[in-house]
Amino acid sequence: MKTRIVTPLLFALSFLMNSVGIGNAQMGLHPEYLEVTLDSSTITYQLNQQTVPSYVVMGTVRYNPPTQGSASYTVKIDGARQWVITTKINGLTVQNGDIIEIAPRQTMPVEVDIVPYAEKADTEIFCLLLESGGGTCITLTVADTKASVNTLPTSNLTISPNPITGSITIKDAPVNTRSVSVIDVLGKSVIEISHPNSSDFTLDL
Repeated sequence: MKTRIVTPLLFALSFLMNSVGIGNAQMGLHPEYLEVTLDSSTITYQLNQQTVPSYVVMGTVRYNPPTQGSASYTVKIDGARQWVITTKINGLTVQNGDIIEIAPRQTMPVEVDIVPYAEKADTEIFCLLLESGGGTCITLTVADTKASVNTLPTSNLTISPNPITGSITIKDAPVNTRSVSVIDVLGKSVIEISHPNSSDFTLDL
């Protein structure tokens, strides 16, 4: 008696499970059929630029399943702290956690608008992901050219003595030298002169 009751229930349950999603969007069942691409993988912003630029990166989302049936995917966005980023898929602005529905063999345009809001040099990663369906990333670099160390325009410069005994003699310095500073190991300025007007001079400490 128990066998006659359970068997139809199991059959009905199996039929119900196989029928779910027919004619409706399914939640990312086949991520291997989804492709997310962007036209650029790197953006570099110079921190000392006079004007703040805006960048636009275009791309696509393609869904190519072997069978019919649309699918839904949850948008996952990993943002960057020093950049203001707006992401559009198929013309609509999307945010982290939004769900998009895509039909078989449909291609959706992607637009990522990026504006730097940086205060220091850094490198961050922005990623556009579709949960269980892959994604792509952009490396965002803020470069500070003022912080770079400029090499001396001559290799003939000499500084003596070493170690210092109370004065420093500098020979063959560039003729266009604007200033010379001596800084101790604690970062404190010991002496500074402007426009020495000579390629050879001595600093008394």
